[in-house]
Amino acid sequence: SKFSSNKPISDITREDIEKDLTFSGFINYQNSMKDDTPAVIRELRDGGISCAMITGDNVLTGIYIAKKAGLIDPSKPVI
Repeated sequence: SKFSSNKPISDITREDIEKDLTFSGFINYQNSMKDDTPAVIRELRDGGISCAMITGDNVLTGIYIAKKAGLIDPSKPVI
């Protein structure tokens, strides 16, 4: 069903829109790192190029990926 309201759009709340919803399921999205990423990061660093990762992921996910990519030493703690 479609949402409809007689309220001005500026007065519509999240609760107005999200009521009477039916759960349809979960989506599991995974964007896997390429196999050659750690080697490429190593080559860039060996060439004197600084590498950084910017992510909108959860901080623990970011740390995990950074370790897998070779951006963070996996044997050292991250603070």
